Amino acid sequence: MVGRAGTRPHRRAITVACLVAGLLTLLMAAGAAPAGAVQPGSHEGQLVSATSPVSWTPHVLDGYVESITEVGNTVVLGGNFTQFRPSNSQTVINRSHVFSFQKGSGTINAGFDPIVNGEVTSVLSTGDGQTVWIAGGFSQLNGQTVRSIAKVNLATGERVTQFNPPAFNGRIHDMALRNGKLYLSGRFTTVGGQAHTSFAAVNPVTGALDPNVKATFSAPRSGGSLSILASDISPDGSKLVAIGNFTTVNGGNVLSIGAAAASDPLGPYTETPGPLVEHPLGVIDATYVEDGGARYLIYKIDGNSQ
Repeated sequence: MVGRAGTRPHRRAITVACLVAGLLTLLMAAGAAPAGAVQPGSHEGQLVSATSPVSWTPHVLDGYVESITEVGNTVVLGGNFTQFRPSNSQTVINRSHVFSFQKGSGTINAGFDPIVNGEVTSVLSTGDGQTVWIAGGFSQLNGQTVRSIAKVNLATGERVTQFNPPAFNGRIHDMALRNGKLYLSGRFTTVGGQAHTSFAAVNPVTGALDPNVKATFSAPRSGGSLSILASDISPDGSKLVAIGNFTTVNGGNVLSIGAAAASDPLGPYTETPGPLVEHPLGVIDATYVEDGGARYLIYKIDGNSQ
């Protein structure tokens, strides 16, 4: 199957939950193009051609790319790989899990070489034009103990020590920056020794844990590990879409896609009776979008969960 960014390996036993603050109508997109496919034509003012893709992107030679972010003309890739080469050269560069290059030329940024000891599942621009967050399944960065997330300088690859979040006891799969909070989801059960099952938020400058942002995910399917594999937050920070291996959220049963409501974005949330969408195979890669004032939840059926 094709996963997020067209590169994630297949997943099993997937559940999706949509936590909603206030009244929300979800319109399900049917008959969409295959996941990961970008159709030729005009997309947000950019022309996509089926016959002339750009030729300057580097080639990852093993593993896969999990996440991509842009900071100006710099493109940062994160994933599970150990080698790549520039598009205009046969020289193989040994660099694991994360690297960056210049958009338009594909020139590799030699100074950006953060060394991590595990997969980078998510990279995200901090918005200051100089740094990015990297997150994943690592416990060391440049020889120092750093658990699952760090802010790094784009020019040097060095850790920005001002951002010092508490330790996560598992990997982080996804990040979203909304309204002054950095939301994190993944396969963890504690943050800084405090119970946070798969979802938490930290201060984007200091990394301090936000105690007011909390949702309890539990009861994974098929004896698997409790986790959120991907998530998205609405632009105003009041709504969460999460997909992963769980069947209850805040004590309520969730099948495929469910909803909960609260008068305050910080909760507490009350589950809406019954699932909005129920599918025996589960669904994956849900994304919250707004278009012309309408709100949509776009998702894919997980054919590999059988």
